Amino acid sequence: MTMAVEIPETVPGLLALIPQCAMACVMDTIQVGNCSIASIKSLEECICPSIVLQSALSDCVQLSCHFEDQVKAVGVEAAVCAAYPRPSRSKEVKTIAMVFTVVTFPIVGLRFLSRWTATSGFWWDDWTVLAAIVFLAGLAGIEIASAELGFGMHYWHVSPENGTILLQLFYAVQMLYILIQVFAKMSILLFFSRIFQVRWFLVTVRAFIAFLILHGLLFVLLVAFQCMPVSSVWDRSNDNRTCINMTAVGYAGAAFSIIEDLVIMALPIPELLKLQLTRKKKIALAIIFSLGSFACVTSMIRLKYLVMFMGTLDTTWDNVDIVIWSIIESFCCILCASLLALPPLVLKLSKFVRHHWSQMSTRASSTNNNKSRQSTLSIPGSKGFEKMPRSPEEGGYPMSPLSPQGNDKRVDAITISDGFDSGRDLESLSIDRRF
Repeated sequence: MTMAVEIPETVPGLLALIPQCAMACVMDTIQVGNCSIASIKSLEECICPSIVLQSALSDCVQLSCHFEDQVKAVGVEAAVCAAYPRPSRSKEVKTIAMVFTVVTFPIVGLRFLSRWTATSGFWWDDWTVLAAIVFLAGLAGIEIASAELGFGMHYWHVSPENGTILLQLFYAVQMLYILIQVFAKMSILLFFSRIFQVRWFLVTVRAFIAFLILHGLLFVLLVAFQCMPVSSVWDRSNDNRTCINMTAVGYAGAAFSIIEDLVIMALPIPELLKLQLTRKKKIALAIIFSLGSFACVTSMIRLKYLVMFMGTLDTTWDNVDIVIWSIIESFCCILCASLLALPPLVLKLSKFVRHHWSQMSTRASSTNNNKSRQSTLSIPGSKGFEKMPRSPEEGGYPMSPLSPQGNDKRVDAITISDGFDSGRDLESLSIDRRF
């Protein structure tokens, strides 16, 4: 975190600004970095370019000092290193949240359109996915706002006024993530129960939904009351705060999520194997289930980062990967729940497109036939063709006498096709004379 500090001209003057609780941390950092203390400039050139030294200093200060002293110490560091670039991953967080929002929300809208066109009504699987998408909108908005406030930067680069807000937003995001997972998975299970009306399947689905509700409620309560008093979750200046081990809660939640994904993927397989499906439908189901498996993979990746950054004190930087994969996992759950309900709409659209294309082709063919029609006069016993002159009278087309081309003047047939224009098409009217 940062605060405005006026840097003195000498190293002793600079050290005097550092809280007593952080002095040992600063001296250890200078020793580890083999930094010269001959001048502030030499000290700056040693510590400021090194994220490793700054991270070690920040961790030591957080463990050694109260919150107010932490703000003072990091404020001095920020003032000394103000001229150096500050790495930021905030853009990654905003990009991921925005891209998945643009993709997911229209698909959820298409899901509701598909259900309405197929049944003219909605059921519990629709309402649960609607609840999930509302919570997801909140999560995406919070993550974008957090990135604007400094999430994605190193902890010691975040301003003090934003630090408390970020902790409050992260507190809310943890509960939203749980609610999204529960409602999205409930939607998938309820959808399955509409398709497979087998007793063992329905009983299993209901039991699993009950488990999801209880497990979700438990974890929401654990997150909500992780510290007592609750305000101490973001107000770290409270020396009387007591907190549970949220790392263990995170591990347990990730493990439950992976197991749930695997069960949901495996549950319909016995019934699907009984269906006689076309190759196209099998491919479509494979694509949908592959998305479900991807959601499971994202849970595993998220767990990896939970383990990797266990107990990190650089929360605004190290938690970026955890948050990104939490966002991806949440969006994938809702995408999977929505894609399952799209086939009726896709089928209706394909029929409409085929019908419309067929009509266009028929009209084009009819237009071409009308343009190519010609009226011909076939006369056996003649050679070549002789054009008829344009009629001088409207509606009247007198025949011109044929030049004799032999002794046989019999006219066996005269055929004049309809559908030609008196002015344009008559010019091309030909008389076929054959001997």
